[in-house]
Amino acid sequence: AEGGSLQRLTCQELHERIAVVQARTVKAKEKMMENEKLKWKVEGEQSDVVPQIEQHKRSVAHMKEVLSYASPSSGPSKGSELSSSSTHGRMVRAYEDNIEELSRCILEKVHAGQALSES
Repeated sequence: AEGGSLQRLTCQELHERIAVVQARTVKAKEKMMENEKLKWKVEGEQSDVVPQIEQHKRSVAHMKEVLSYASPSSGPSKGSELSSSSTHGRMVRAYEDNIEELSRCILEKVHAGQALSES
């Protein structure tokens, strides 16, 4: 089964992971704003940007994995911390969409640059 190791977490470990996700979703909002700016200064920094995109994609995958265990039915403190997981889920999806869009934008520019340099 996928993510079998996560299923053996204690409640405390799960709550710690959820806290990390909640902190990351705040950062995700900030990253979206950064990414908007990144789109415009991408030409000179293509070699740096592609690894950054890969890192973003990995962090999105990790967020989604953790969120999949952050349902209100788990853990002793039902509700409070966990009830907002759907909000986090939406934010993670928005973050992921933003990364995908940024990736397309950058790759188009990279390919356009390669086409120009080859001709």
